[in-house]
Amino acid sequence: MAFAVARRRLSNKLIGQDVSWTTTSWIFMAVAYASKEGPVELDEIIGTADGINKAIPSYKELQRSLGQLQSKGVVEKKDGRYALTEAGASLMDEASAKHSRMFDVLDALSADLPDRGDIDLDEEITLERVNASYKRYKRRFWKRYRELEKGD
Repeated sequence: MAFAVARRRLSNKLIGQDVSWTTTSWIFMAVAYASKEGPVELDEIIGTADGINKAIPSYKELQRSLGQLQSKGVVEKKDGRYALTEAGASLMDEASAKHSRMFDVLDALSADLPDRGDIDLDEEITLERVNASYKRYKRRFWKRYRELEKGD
């Protein structure tokens, strides 16, 4: 199990909430939120995943989850950019219509998007690519943070 998911589950158990969502559903939700305006690169998925879970997905989590989501036909990749397919948008819409809380939506998505280990890896996602994407996300984050700080 992914460290970020394990940490979230432990944290929520301590406050009396049970969480059963998967890394794959977390990455799916990140793609869904990030790609509302069109296909996105890894740095945008990483940033959105961080916003959802307060954790950066690892290279393996991205490689596994995005590979499995593409194999399931709910995420597509074109020219290194990711977006939901029509089936993925329908899945997200259905889960969102049934639940108002983000983590309840993640729980609902997890039933359709289980973690399957090292099956259907996206081999184009390399450690170097994820590191470069993380650096782009971090630069963008701190730039925006400083802009907001000046605005206060």
